[in-house]
Amino acid sequence: MKPTRTDGSGRFAVKNLYQNNGTTICEETCRISLHVRPHGYLLFWESVFLPRRDCFFGDQEEMGLGVRVATPISVQKGGKITNSEGARNEKQAWGKQADWCDYSGNVAGKHAGMMLLPDPRNFRRSWFHARDYGLLVANPFGQRAFTKGQKSHVFLKTGEEFPLRFGILVYAGRIDRTAAHKDFLRIAGSAR
Repeated sequence: MKPTRTDGSGRFAVKNLYQNNGTTICEETCRISLHVRPHGYLLFWESVFLPRRDCFFGDQEEMGLGVRVATPISVQKGGKITNSEGARNEKQAWGKQADWCDYSGNVAGKHAGMMLLPDPRNFRRSWFHARDYGLLVANPFGQRAFTKGQKSHVFLKTGEEFPLRFGILVYAGRIDRTAAHKDFLRIAGSAR
C-alpha cells in the first residue's frame, strides 16, 4: 500500500518475506499508521504473518516490539519507567506482564516520553523487557525468558494468519496514561 494521508493520520504498508536458502517460509504484511492524538503522536503497528509452511516463534527476551529512548530520558539519567500495574523502573518492571509500559524523563528541561501499548487482541499479554539504560520491549513470546517457567513455542500452521498489534505513543508534557491507553484501545479497535 502506498502512503496515504488524511486529517490527523497517515498510513503505509510493506510486505516482508522470511526465507531460508531462497525458500519463503512466511510472509508478513505490516501496516503502520500514525495518528495525531490529544496525548501525543500514536504509531499503530499491525503485522499479520502468513506461513507458507509450518513454523514457530521461539522464546527469547529480545522479541516483540521495542524502542530505545533518548539518553537523557533513561533511568540512569533521571528518567522513570512506569507500567499499568504500578511497577517502577527495571527492578520492578522487568519481566512483568502489563497492559502498557511508559518510559519518560526530561529533555532540555521539558518532560517527554513514550508508552508501549500491546493490543489486548494479541495471542498473549506481553511481558516487558524494561532496562534502566533506555531499552523498552513489549514481548508476548518470552514466557521462559521472563518467568523461568516452561519454554514457549508459538506454532504457526501453513496458511493460517497470525496477527500482532502494538502502539507507541510519543508525547511531550505530562499525560494521563490511563486516558491515553483508553484512546489507544479505541484506535486499535478501528484500525484495519
